[in-house]
Amino acid sequence: MTAKAFAYLIKSGGLVGSGGEKIFIEADSEVNNSFTTTSGENYIAVSPLTIASGSVLTITSGTQLEFI
Repeated sequence: MTAKAFAYLIKSGGLVGSGGEKIFIEADSEVNNSFTTTSGENYIAVSPLTIASGSVLTITSGTQLEFI
């Protein structure tokens, strides 16, 4: 994941403390649509992650997917 994409996630919502701190990132736990990664990019997913019936997650060559 690029720094730009990570910064977008931090700014795009989620839990914000009373002092404005943004220490949590909210993410869906299920992939409901087919998704193909971009070759040469890195992806981080928060486990557990469910891939819905009928959806396909395609990991292209040269891509790294890390589950945390």
